[in-house]
Amino acid sequence: MKRFAQVLAFAIATASCMAQSPANPVVLPDLVCKIRKSGNEIVFTVQNISPDSKRCGRSGATLLMNGATQNISVPELGPEGTFEKRFSVPASLQASSFAVTGKVDVAGKINETNESNNTLTIKLNQPDLRPVLFPGTQALKTRSDNQFLYFSVKNAGDGNSSASVAQFTYHLADGKKLPIQVSTPALNAGQEFELKISPNVCPSLPSSGDCRHEVEVDFGKTVKESSETNNRASGVIEG
Repeated sequence: MKRFAQVLAFAIATASCMAQSPANPVVLPDLVCKIRKSGNEIVFTVQNISPDSKRCGRSGATLLMNGATQNISVPELGPEGTFEKRFSVPASLQASSFAVTGKVDVAGKINETNESNNTLTIKLNQPDLRPVLFPGTQALKTRSDNQFLYFSVKNAGDGNSSASVAQFTYHLADGKKLPIQVSTPALNAGQEFELKISPNVCPSLPSSGDCRHEVEVDFGKTVKESSETNNRASGVIEG
């Protein structure tokens, strides 16, 4: 009987310890917004980017465009849940550059893992000129024939670009450089244009036997772009 009582007491103590073990910690949500332009509409997206969080309750968001604020009711969002709403771009803004600011959880009702990423401002209807690269690389895409070397410039932005100048540079023997400037026409959003360079081969090979070249589109920065950090690219012509 005494041994039975000891076993029973041990079992009760063990069960009590297990019952008091802390449960899995609750993972908080993390709300962010994304903004993009589709045709003449602004697509505003709210997402709970935390993959293992609990569901977050209803919240509010705002979209500020051209001085007017749109108030948005956001439903409950589970882990990686997404809510999307579209707004028409006013006719007065469809041909000009403008900024849009989105903010999620404007009342601060949702307890989040990160409270510093709730606001996003982007500029729309702006061009973005960049050199065309070989797929999957950071190298300038070129081709050549008996007369010219060719490379292309793309307007990857959502606004039209005015005419500009691209500068192509051969790195020659003895550290010398041969810069060649070529006019780039006005490019519509998404348009790509091929430019040609003469000579089509490096006129003076370095001692390594390989001739490095580089290009800077919108040389002189005459076009106001959404990004000024992607205007350069380089490559190598093997000797």
